[in-house]
Amino acid sequence: MIWLVYKSLLRMKEEEKISLLDQVLVALDKEGTGTVPELLDGFEKYPANNSQKEKEYKIIEGELVKFKLVKILEGGDNSIPYGYFRFEILPLGVDMVMNGISVARLYLNEQQREKLNNSNYNLSVGNNSTTNLIFNSPNASITNKSEVVHKIKYIINTIENDTSVDDQTKQQAIDNLNVLASEIEDNKVSQNSKSKILAIGADIASVGSMIISLIQLLPS
Repeated sequence: MIWLVYKSLLRMKEEEKISLLDQVLVALDKEGTGTVPELLDGFEKYPANNSQKEKEYKIIEGELVKFKLVKILEGGDNSIPYGYFRFEILPLGVDMVMNGISVARLYLNEQQREKLNNSNYNLSVGNNSTTNLIFNSPNASITNKSEVVHKIKYIINTIENDTSVDDQTKQQAIDNLNVLASEIEDNKVSQNSKSKILAIGADIASVGSMIISLIQLLPS
């Protein structure tokens, strides 16, 4: 299989996710700022709360942040419906749009970087342009452990008190968060854990914005 498919996100096809990410970047480059729903569907058009479409859009948000394609301007609370974020595009996203490079390239890089021993990887984005992507090595140190662990504990507490979520979903999410906490203590956060944490944000609306904030605290 060409693309890395996250097991926890199988309901959303990889090709569909990549297509939506590419569309968002192009629209964001044109509009300057925007939320994922508005960039894809139009001004102030948001999918129904807890719908499959909402879950997919939350996944898109997480991927944009994970790959450092966007900057969060506001949101994640009641300032924007359903806790969506308002983004602006970052230089890497601009370079990719200008040179017609799909986000699919970043998924391939993500697979390859697991094999790298250093933190630099050159991505060719055009005939005469190269963007130097800076990635943390597998052994990169996490300097803000206490902040990250505190946020994980807060997310777990929120999940435990969310009456709209079934027990099985709660337990799976909590188990995955505890695994992440253990990896943080060992200074080794795996891509598998990151993908599972992103899935929590898509499945449990009450912690969606907190998951995005948590991902930003983790090594790239």
